[in-house]
Amino acid sequence: MTDRTHFIAAAVAAGHPISVIRGETVEWAGAAPDAPTLAAIESDALKRRLKDRLGALRYARETGGITVGGVPVRTDERSIMLIDNALRRATFPITFKSADDAFISLDEPTLQAVVDAATAHMQACFAAEGAVYAMIEAGTVADDAALDAAWAATLA
Repeated sequence: MTDRTHFIAAAVAAGHPISVIRGETVEWAGAAPDAPTLAAIESDALKRRLKDRLGALRYARETGGITVGGVPVRTDERSIMLIDNALRRATFPITFKSADDAFISLDEPTLQAVVDAATAHMQACFAAEGAVYAMIEAGTVADDAALDAAWAATLA
């Protein structure tokens, strides 16, 4: 991208609507914004990339499964939906297929414990993501190594 393109993209992203672009002239629909510096553009791009990577780390952790009472449990969206539906609609005991493909019988309190553990797991993943996201915003996490370290420390 050219410096002009970066400037326009950054200005639009900051909420400054462009009414007309003609050749090298930009007419703003309001007051023209200050030109962002190249360092600010690069910093925003780095933060965006780190946040995207952080989201991928959270999603992998969130959907990576947990162990409840020695039973491995899938925590992907479909599995959580099926578990939740079973808790609300089932006649107990139910047959449950664990993440290691074992079929087990679960009573209502045990299935409730699975739901509670899965919910706590997901909330911990989002809380960790939120904490590291704030570090990225503050500039204390500014590269992949710092992201990996912050993610690991937040989950510890």
